[in-house]
Amino acid sequence: MSNNSTLGTNQNDTILLVTSLANETVTVFSGNDTVITGSGNDLVIAGDGNDIIATRRGNDQIFADDGDDLVVGEDGDDLINGGAGNDNLTGDNGNDIIYAGPGDDFVTSGNGNDVIYGGSGFNQIFADDGNDIIFGGNDVDGIDGGNGNDRISAGAGNDFFTGEAGNDILNGNTGNDLITGGLGDDRIFGGEDNDLLFADEGNDSVNGDAGDDNIDGGAGNDLLAGGTGNDVLIGAGGSDNLQGGGGNDFLNGGEGNDILIGVNPTLSNLGFGQGELDTLTGGVGSDRFILGDQDNLYYNDGNSLSTVDLDFALIKDFEFSGVDIIQLKGLASEYLLVTSFGNQPSGTSIFFTGGVETLPELVGVIEGVQIGNLSLSNPDQFSFV
Repeated sequence: MSNNSTLGTNQNDTILLVTSLANETVTVFSGNDTVITGSGNDLVIAGDGNDIIATRRGNDQIFADDGDDLVVGEDGDDLINGGAGNDNLTGDNGNDIIYAGPGDDFVTSGNGNDVIYGGSGFNQIFADDGNDIIFGGNDVDGIDGGNGNDRISAGAGNDFFTGEAGNDILNGNTGNDLITGGLGDDRIFGGEDNDLLFADEGNDSVNGDAGDDNIDGGAGNDLLAGGTGNDVLIGAGGSDNLQGGGGNDFLNGGEGNDILIGVNPTLSNLGFGQGELDTLTGGVGSDRFILGDQDNLYYNDGNSLSTVDLDFALIKDFEFSGVDIIQLKGLASEYLLVTSFGNQPSGTSIFFTGGVETLPELVGVIEGVQIGNLSLSNPDQFSFV
């Protein structure tokens, strides 16, 4: 296949090489130019101006430079750089690499395993089918990963994006983001600030990270972690594992046999519930409310003389007739059940005594359940590890 070169001017050039089978190199300068090449592996350097560039089949390289450009790569593994300006960039089919550049850009990559860089400005990115890697930039971005196992990192800004079908990895980074996982087993990270995270269908893993986040697991057996901040976690359908993390969190397991942990069970620097008031609702199903593990008792600030309602887990819908279980650290003899009093919600309070009843530490309140319906020695109600 031959190689041809075409040099434009500083005027508004129109260069049509539609029928060419050669590898074309086209260079135009300032001006609002129109360049259409053929089926070879072409290189187009457009310069400043509002340009229209279309390369047909072939593995093409397009550099649009400054201006509000319209670029279509069509089929092939293309490299497209929109440069500065409000661009409309289409990679079409093939494994494309697209740099939107500064400006408010509209990017469509088509089918293929594509890599897209949004740059600064309000970017709208639609990746279509394929296993795509997308970086949104530092401003507000709207991103649709399309079908495939995608990796999307939105960058700074209040972004909204979805992975669509596939096992996706989605990262909101900084900003108040709206993220939807779509179909598939997704991993979602909200990053900093206050995020809205919807896992949708699949067995998903969602971490709100820092900020006051709202997390909905949707259908599937999900792992939801609020991170630091005052978070709301909803398991919805499936047997879910909900971990509130640091902060005053609201957990609702929804349907299924769920595990609810108001604290972060692995990071000691968060205090395992010290200073936290977490609200745990199991929902429909046989749920396990975990107030301690083999190593740590949660909500134990170590000071029995502190205000008794400073930190504890409020269990909203405990089904005491052999449906739900409350898990505690240690032995039954180290705890005491007391009818709630003072500012505590009506029901039964769980105190840790360590066997010394004169030094009780409030760790949980079972709302709406009278003490006569509960027994620490009943293995269908309490589990000790």
